[in-house]
Amino acid sequence: MNTSKLMTRVFSCSQQRATLGRPNRTFFRGLSNIVTTDKSKEIRVEEWENKDFIHNYQWLLKAVGYYNKSSVQARGACALFRAAKFGGLRKAFYTRGGVVDDFRSQQVLMTAHVWAVHKRLVKEGSDGRTVQEVLFDELWNDTMGRIRSYEFPELTINKHLRSVQEYCFGALISFDHAASFPTEEERLQEMKAAVRAHVYNHSDRASEAQCASVASYLLGEMRDLQEMDWEA
Repeated sequence: MNTSKLMTRVFSCSQQRATLGRPNRTFFRGLSNIVTTDKSKEIRVEEWENKDFIHNYQWLLKAVGYYNKSSVQARGACALFRAAKFGGLRKAFYTRGGVVDDFRSQQVLMTAHVWAVHKRLVKEGSDGRTVQEVLFDELWNDTMGRIRSYEFPELTINKHLRSVQEYCFGALISFDHAASFPTEEERLQEMKAAVRAHVYNHSDRASEAQCASVASYLLGEMRDLQEMDWEA
């Protein structure tokens, strides 16, 4: 798996899906729709703009292993996580989507975006597994940072992390279950149930249309990433 090409494909894919929830209306834009051009400041793969610096000190970068396969994969996984985090924090989820803007909902939506990438990485053999491991490490490291921001006593951080991981793993199992059905209609129905349970935390305030929109979005993200030719 070529990680640099993987990153280019994920971050520069044209906007293939125009709608979520209503015809001719963009509801959410996800990983597969993020365009990293100079006009888009939403999210970018980190790069050094000073090309002369890169050229002059390339020998040093090589010496410290910057271009090693494992280093490239690690940077790719970190960038993928940043995209997943960005996707999970989109305002549309918490406005039109009606999702409660709290720690748990944000965490589940970030995890859902990581899940969409994970579903593709499992197809990429040993390289995919390596990137996937770093991707989930980034997720949990970020989670610990977010937990610490609430100023809990340090001795309780791991306890809170385990609690978060418990409901995140529950969401992942439900998403996997929904994606396993053979027909699109069945997948959508099961994903709607998973979304209501985990994204909306069983809230009765979420409408059927909102659950369907988020479910369709997540399945679309997974499908788009599955269909991408990352080596092209």
